[in-house]
Amino acid sequence: MKAGLADRGVVSKGSSLVEVLIALSLLATSILGAAGAQLAAARNADEQAHREHASWVAASIVEAMRSPDGSVNAFVREKERAGAILPDGSVSVADEAGGIGAVVVEWAHAPGMSATQRAQSFGSCVVADGATRGPCVTLPFVGGGR
Repeated sequence: MKAGLADRGVVSKGSSLVEVLIALSLLATSILGAAGAQLAAARNADEQAHREHASWVAASIVEAMRSPDGSVNAFVREKERAGAILPDGSVSVADEAGGIGAVVVEWAHAPGMSATQRAQSFGSCVVADGATRGPCVTLPFVGGGR
């Protein structure tokens, strides 16, 4: 008959310190991963909110430019609104040939973004020399402009 471990005086009464350390390190890694995912989601939500506000401003300016009365006042009001709700927000209107133009609403990148994140951000404006300026929304229109 074979003798068990208990018969030899060896009794296992719990986890070893190594097992506890492995479990704690896995838990800490999981918590850090979840926190990183939450931070990325919050950053993306903030960027999306800026993009949505810029779209509203651009649409309001295009609507104002289509109406024969009050378009100058609406344009000035929307430029002020863009500056108030977007970080370093600015509005410009470009007239192209044939009465086709575009309203461009730009704002500054979120603070703390690295150069790589800025270069990879969705919707950065690209100027004629190929350099990116910052995030923007461009809304084309047909009709007169400023």
